[in-house]
Amino acid sequence: MKTSQRRQEVEKSLRSNYHYRIHLQRICFNAWVTYTEYRRRKNSHKKRVHDYYQKRLTGKIYAKWKEALTRKFLMQQHQHRLAELQERVLMRWAFERWKLYLYDLADEQRTMQMAEQYSDRRIMVMENNKLF
Repeated sequence: MKTSQRRQEVEKSLRSNYHYRIHLQRICFNAWVTYTEYRRRKNSHKKRVHDYYQKRLTGKIYAKWKEALTRKFLMQQHQHRLAELQERVLMRWAFERWKLYLYDLADEQRTMQMAEQYSDRRIMVMENNKLF
């Protein structure tokens, strides 16, 4: 009997060890599943934060680039308008100078014409005086 009791105790011991190992494996497996779930959530959160940051950064960079490009185009338009205005002012100035030059020429021609008429009259008067 002792041998059968011993055998039963050994079998009980083996079964209890088996169940204890299964219990420990279950505890370890649950801990491992919990840890992997935690890591997955943490990595997912980290990825979402990184994606949000990248989108914001990209948006800021794009906004600054667009603003700089707009400013550059506005400056080019402004410089083009200034160049056109400068050309118009220069043309107006040249036209005014040319017009004044023409007026001066016309005045000079009138003066010369009046001088010629005066001279012709003087000559005619002198010729008439010589005749009488």
